[in-house]
Amino acid sequence: MSTTNIKTPFLALLLCLCLSFSSLAQTSIGLEAGFNFAGNIPSPQKTLFLRNLHPGINGGLFVEKHVSDKIAIRWGGFYAIRFFLGNHQSDSNFVNNYRAMHCVTVPVLCSFKASSKLSFDVGIEFITIVHSDIPFFKTPTLHLGPRAAIAYQITPSFAVRLYGVYDLIKIRQDNHPNSTNYNYYNSITLGLNVAYTFKRIKKRRVIRSPGLG
Repeated sequence: MSTTNIKTPFLALLLCLCLSFSSLAQTSIGLEAGFNFAGNIPSPQKTLFLRNLHPGINGGLFVEKHVSDKIAIRWGGFYAIRFFLGNHQSDSNFVNNYRAMHCVTVPVLCSFKASSKLSFDVGIEFITIVHSDIPFFKTPTLHLGPRAAIAYQITPSFAVRLYGVYDLIKIRQDNHPNSTNYNYYNSITLGLNVAYTFKRIKKRRVIRSPGLG
């Protein structure tokens, strides 16, 4: 076999490895809104008066940036009203009344695309409590906790997303203004949102083979 015949396929292979190839990186921007159901998980040290899940609302803007065909980074900003039902026997004005926490939430998620229709999100949600109607309510302003979701793409523009958030930061509820007997609890939120994508930005990126500068 001649030297020329050996070099020809080798050079062709080397050329293929060195050539740049391109792919489309897509960023989606849209609106997302829906209902949430907020409740509380008792602290081991205290008995809680806020227990059951009750409906609230939330809405905001999301951005999703694809880093590959199967993985995307998703974040957004939302305003959420999360309601609780009070059952504090010593406060007659609070029994069977709904009280709300008004929150600004920023979820930062990694989205895994199982198929063209189905995806799973996992990440963390940052929560800022801007106002609360709960009597004698004391808590840090900034909260955070793990968030997970499952999403189904109905059409290219519309999707539904079922999610859950567990707040790692405990909320303190005083029994009365001068009390030293406190109740503590972690909140949990389940929600169902509809997402509408109104803009897609596609950018062609160049991925170079190893060895190229």
